[in-house]
Amino acid sequence: MVRHSVANRRHALGGILAALAFGSNTTRSPAETADQRLIVHSVLGPRNAQPLLDEFRRQHPAITLEYDGSFSSGDLSERVKRGAAVSRDPADVIWSSAMDLQAALVADGYAAEYSPRPRRSFPSWVGFAGRAVCTTLEPAVFIYNRRLLSAAEVPKDRRTLLQFLQSQRSRLESRITTIDITSSGVAYMLAVQDRLHFPDYSLLMSRLGAAGIRLETSTGTMLESVNSGKYLFGLNAMGAYAVSRSLSDLPDLGVVFPGDYTLALSRVALINRAAKNPVAARLWLDFLLSPSTQRIFSEQLNMIPVRRGVAPPRYTAMIGNSLKPIRMSASLSSHLAADVQRDFTAQWKQLIGLPT
Repeated sequence: MVRHSVANRRHALGGILAALAFGSNTTRSPAETADQRLIVHSVLGPRNAQPLLDEFRRQHPAITLEYDGSFSSGDLSERVKRGAAVSRDPADVIWSSAMDLQAALVADGYAAEYSPRPRRSFPSWVGFAGRAVCTTLEPAVFIYNRRLLSAAEVPKDRRTLLQFLQSQRSRLESRITTIDITSSGVAYMLAVQDRLHFPDYSLLMSRLGAAGIRLETSTGTMLESVNSGKYLFGLNAMGAYAVSRSLSDLPDLGVVFPGDYTLALSRVALINRAAKNPVAARLWLDFLLSPSTQRIFSEQLNMIPVRRGVAPPRYTAMIGNSLKPIRMSASLSSHLAADVQRDFTAQWKQLIGLPT
């Protein structure tokens, strides 16, 4: 498990906020980037990113885009912090759904200046500290196998999940899954948020442990395993992936937006302070926030757009007032302190019956 230093973070962020006004006057011109490379590192795999890559290359043919979406969120963050020790050819853009790790990179001074424009096109929370931007909203969901669980019996919120785990324990033995928080920065962040928002979080984790919960390392594997019937039920899956695949290649996958609250995270983009092509990097962030790309997020990737005036995916009507976005803030990364992360993880393992 990666340990993350938070020393001097508050001081560094205070300096950033004092030095920057919201809104950048940096000129972003495609002509300045002709025949240059743009390196983007992300946790969004190439299959899902392809419509975005195709559109960017169509709009900016003079820029050689090198996109790598093979990283885990923790590896992505550590690669930036280790800099030249890892690569002499650093990424220009870091784009990750681990909002807390992105906030930590901003606070520790690894991000260059950037703010969305025009301001009126976005809610105030889209830009963070003049150094990072939220590009999407993506719900965390329950998933289930449609053949093996009826829509009527599947839990619709965490209270009914507690009851379900109690009444159906023998049926559910070793057939519930979630993402291992020690292998995924996003899973760890969602677990921390659940503990904040659900008063009986410890009881829920204990009952999941009693039911023999199984851990996966990625949402993709979890979705496929629930669809196949290996598992009956899963929680804290990435909803955009789940919806997309339930409509394409995983027909037995059911999706539930929890009615008590549906956490929604953002895919946060920032420009690496060590970027060799900061102008093209700004173009990439401009591109992600543009009306045409926000429509791609909504219509092709089932991600909720952050730009005003772009229609969200149809499933958002099912979430209603239950949507609870995770907001970027200076305090979001506080649980990344080594002692806090160690203690939380040890308690989590203990609750679900794993050795600590």
